[in-house]
Amino acid sequence: MADPAGTAARPVQTAADAGRSGAPGPAPILVCAALPYECAALVGLLATPRHECDDAGRNRWSGLVGGTHVVLQETGIGLDAAHRAARRAIDALRPRCLIATGLAGGLSPAVAVGDAIVPDRVGRVGQTPIEVDRHLRARTAPELPEGRSRRGLLVSTEHVVRTPGEKRALAERTRADAVDMESAALLEQAVAAAVPALVIRAASDAAHDELPDLGGLDLSRRADQLRLLGRTLLSPARLGPLMRLARGGREANKTLVSVLARVLPRLH
Repeated sequence: MADPAGTAARPVQTAADAGRSGAPGPAPILVCAALPYECAALVGLLATPRHECDDAGRNRWSGLVGGTHVVLQETGIGLDAAHRAARRAIDALRPRCLIATGLAGGLSPAVAVGDAIVPDRVGRVGQTPIEVDRHLRARTAPELPEGRSRRGLLVSTEHVVRTPGEKRALAERTRADAVDMESAALLEQAVAAAVPALVIRAASDAAHDELPDLGGLDLSRRADQLRLLGRTLLSPARLGPLMRLARGGREANKTLVSVLARVLPRLH
């Protein structure tokens, strides 16, 4: 969407107002990410971002990316949280399309840390996958990093797939290339609302990497972040896996920022 003359000089609407019936301006692109630090990496893409919270207290930012109206929604971790957040956001905003983004884990040995994950299909374990919108995939394909983007199947699980053995078993069972914990629920809600949807994630860990044991903590919540810090101080052996995950997360976030900065303006 080209930026109309004078748009940049006018205040950006709040995210909720932008999607309501009768509100001025086009429907936004809804970008959903689970964790605060995933969102924090992407907020910088928004010109004059506006912050608010949704009805459940989750963070939401709105702004322009290359003249395109974008709303960034924090969902929280897991399929249930993503289901609820996507339903609230779609009902409030009536977006033109939805993009599920954030970190993913590699299941295929071909997936390296920092690779873009733009799957053709997304599904829960044991269920028929959802086909990602072909039109959106075609429009974004020219902006993906050559030799560093992966397609195929992304599977969403109810729990963190931590060890190389768990990843190998999941890959053998599902033939999936990558794993996350939210995308299937986000696409289910998009399909139910007839909203075109796309997944753009990046790998924070490879198939051979072992993730730290978070002990059921929800790192989208500040209290659990502090609990993890306390556990790490009491057990320094946890520090190595956490540092590897942090490095992988930073590299993945760089990929997401770079890709979305190019892709979002193409979806006007």
